[in-house]
Amino acid sequence: MAVKLAQIIQPSQQVTDGDFVSGLDEALSVPLPPELEGKQGITIIDTMDTNPTVKFEEPGEYILGRYIGVRELHIESRLQKLYDLMTPQREIVSVWGSTILDNRMDNATKKGLNLNSSLMIQYLGDIDTGKGNPAKNFRVAWK
Repeated sequence: MAVKLAQIIQPSQQVTDGDFVSGLDEALSVPLPPELEGKQGITIIDTMDTNPTVKFEEPGEYILGRYIGVRELHIESRLQKLYDLMTPQREIVSVWGSTILDNRMDNATKKGLNLNSSLMIQYLGDIDTGKGNPAKNFRVAWK
């Protein structure tokens, strides 16, 4: 088993679902309420900014960086976590959570993982769940 850095996927490579993209276009075509049109000093966020994400393919692959937080997204009525790290190259990357990784990160937080800790997330391979889809197994270590 090789131990190597995991691949980083840039956001432009992630969006491939035409329905999703057209849904964004439709949402952005909705006008602001009249009382907000042309107002100065208002900050509006209506785009989806995403960090590059880590893609684990082979057991042993890992990502290393400073832990800068977790984001929770509701996707199709399901809570999905994204763990953000600042790599040694000063790039912010995200790791999609999973049942196992979320449990490992929750335990790590209870045992002393804090913001700005050095964090390593390593993919250990798949686990047979007996449900058809294997679960990805992870190791986390921090200092």
